[in-house]
Amino acid sequence: MTATLEQKLENRVGPLADTIPQFQPGTLQTSAEITKERVINRKLRKQMFYTVNFSMYTVEDVDGTSTPFLYFGGRTANPIFNDPQEACKQLIKTDNYKPNRESIDAVVASVASGDTTKVKLSDLRLNGDNAEWKYIEIDTTDYAELNDAEKKFAAVGYGSMDVAEGKEKSDFDNAMAMLREEGVAKTKMFVLSLDYVQKNAPKNGALARACWLGNTDSSSCINADNRSVSDHDALRGVPLVVAAEGGAPQKAVVNPIVAAYQTLFAQEKDAVAQMTSEIAAGLSNLVTSYLKRQAK
Repeated sequence: MTATLEQKLENRVGPLADTIPQFQPGTLQTSAEITKERVINRKLRKQMFYTVNFSMYTVEDVDGTSTPFLYFGGRTANPIFNDPQEACKQLIKTDNYKPNRESIDAVVASVASGDTTKVKLSDLRLNGDNAEWKYIEIDTTDYAELNDAEKKFAAVGYGSMDVAEGKEKSDFDNAMAMLREEGVAKTKMFVLSLDYVQKNAPKNGALARACWLGNTDSSSCINADNRSVSDHDALRGVPLVVAAEGGAPQKAVVNPIVAAYQTLFAQEKDAVAQMTSEIAAGLSNLVTSYLKRQAK
């Protein structure tokens, strides 16, 4: 992303529901993106971040056995960031967000497109004795010992393990090297425990949690089980309002029509609650006009 006035990544600190609306949709950063930037930007290493990742947990039938699964993704089909006010309210009050059927189906569909990773929780070699959460441990030197499911999970969190053309190391290699430089011998990725998911995931439904990236003082661990969304941690992206060098804040260049659509999509429940028959008719006319134009 070019570091121009319109496209400058910045941090905003606060509760998750309060900070999400401060950014241009589509610019918020995942844990892998922040980790990649940390390799060259040391200032980011000491900051704790909410990330635009999500974790969704289901119990699915596999050969007649109820089996807990983890869906770990980013911006695409993100049930938390697509309904931030309701999601954060549920996470604070009940510990879990229960997405609707449409949101669940969107997450499932995003696996096929490669935007979300699905792993069987039992394929992760989980450690810890907490009833709610467990973790996998990653040796920042000897991470080849991770099994296939753990590698898929870790790659979403810390960067691809594939070496890009013209490069000598993968983003994951560089991330682990950065952690070693910071004195981190082992890091952890936290998930909900199998028993917790079995007991709490709704039948034919799902539980969703937010995600969090620790600073290097806390081993840069990743929490794919985060419900502490009222904490004042940072979110990183391109803000809707940016400060010009030596001047007053200026609005980032965003098409107002696009911004209006994005606001509606990000706050779907509120948009529906405020809808009237006149608004519905107007939206229907817009869709009809769009389809006619596309058919030409």
